[in-house]
Amino acid sequence: MSRERDELALLAEQIGYHEGAYREGAPELPDAAFDDLVERYEALADQLGVPPEQRVNARPGADHTEGFQTVEHRFPMLSLEKLSPARRDNKGAALPVSEQLRAWYDRRRKDLELGDDTSLALIVEPKIDGISVSLSYPQGQLRRAVTRGDGQRGDDITRQVLESGAVPQRLRGVSGELELRGELYWPQPAFDAYNEKLRAAGERLIVNPRNGCAGLMKRKDPTGLGELGVKAFLYQVAWAPTAALPRRQSQVLAWLADAGAPVYLSEIFTSDSLPAILEYCKHYEGRRDALDFDIDGMVIKVEDLASYDRLGSTGHHPHWGIAYKFPPERKSTTLLGVQVQVGNRASSRRWRSWSRSLSLARWYRVPRCTTSPSSSAKTCASAIVSGWRRPGKSFPRWSASSSSKGRRAPCPWPAPYTARAAAPRCSRRRSSSIVPIRPARRRCASGWSTSPAGAPWTSTAWGRP
Repeated sequence: MSRERDELALLAEQIGYHEGAYREGAPELPDAAFDDLVERYEALADQLGVPPEQRVNARPGADHTEGFQTVEHRFPMLSLEKLSPARRDNKGAALPVSEQLRAWYDRRRKDLELGDDTSLALIVEPKIDGISVSLSYPQGQLRRAVTRGDGQRGDDITRQVLESGAVPQRLRGVSGELELRGELYWPQPAFDAYNEKLRAAGERLIVNPRNGCAGLMKRKDPTGLGELGVKAFLYQVAWAPTAALPRRQSQVLAWLADAGAPVYLSEIFTSDSLPAILEYCKHYEGRRDALDFDIDGMVIKVEDLASYDRLGSTGHHPHWGIAYKFPPERKSTTLLGVQVQVGNRASSRRWRSWSRSLSLARWYRVPRCTTSPSSSAKTCASAIVSGWRRPGKSFPRWSASSSSKGRRAPCPWPAPYTARAAAPRCSRRRSSSIVPIRPARRRCASGWSTSPAGAPWTSTAWGRP
């Protein structure tokens, strides 16, 4: 059990570091890799019985910015349970997303005590990759906007939201108290135009629209935000004690649209067929590049709002919805140079001690050429390099590639570093450690060993191609 607690503490440290890097506008992990860390942390925390209030994502002020007033949410802004292609069953076998969705669907039917002949309608909505916000509209007038923060309390960004014009200051035909939830985002065209201005001025570019939007909403002086094009999608009525709301989520979105709220009515899909739900999610994934907003998945919800109270929630996520996450996008880039230094046994041990705080950072496809020490023959290949990263240090590693031309390629220098397992734990047990394997030059009867053109690099780390 101490081993699991050590891993939990390490994961908490990693999550805290990468959350900090994200808030500073310099993320080092793609969202999918960060989600894997959080998912592993939550699974271990559940296994060890860690109370929700003691978990890393529930610490007060986790997303607080100095100079902003902290406001407690009337109802917690929880995360969603996720359908993950990396999830495995008790025997270690991969668990298909379709089976995960079926298991969630069956649990919801059981919770609602539905008979075999009673269907459970679902609605699918796009999962906008922006920043979550809670909006209070007493008598239809926007009074307060609050970030998600740690889920229990967030920062008051009312002035920034009003100046940006992302949401209406007044909703039509609304009386009484109303609290809405939504997502603020920076459309890609507006984001690109702003980055072009920064490039022309020789200033540092913003990494992505999500980070840029978060930075804009934390400007202490909001003057000029209305010219930058920040927008919003609203998707939930969290509290409406006096309003007569429709009973279905799709109807609520239509009601919000009639009141003047920005919603995505044309992007939703309703069905009680799981294959149709999955097909729509996969179809929408193919539209990612054509959208003017970033999206990292879909949200699948129970359509009947009256069921939400009966379904309830955990301390981390509600039971009425689940997220279908898209796989991370892979982009091409050029690596200008790599320096690899291999020391003696002592330096190898020193690297192993660093591996406690390493995590998978990013993958690049790069060109690489090698020349045999005994001849001038040159073989060019493309390879994938990834970074094992800790704060302030990055360790590249070559992975699988294909050779383009030339005869038999020599053993490349440097040889690939490989690792046996992905569990972020330092130990002498190879099955639970990240163990770098030192590169070595092998000799054969004819001199340097050779490998067939077409596979000069191989790797077993993380099971990645």
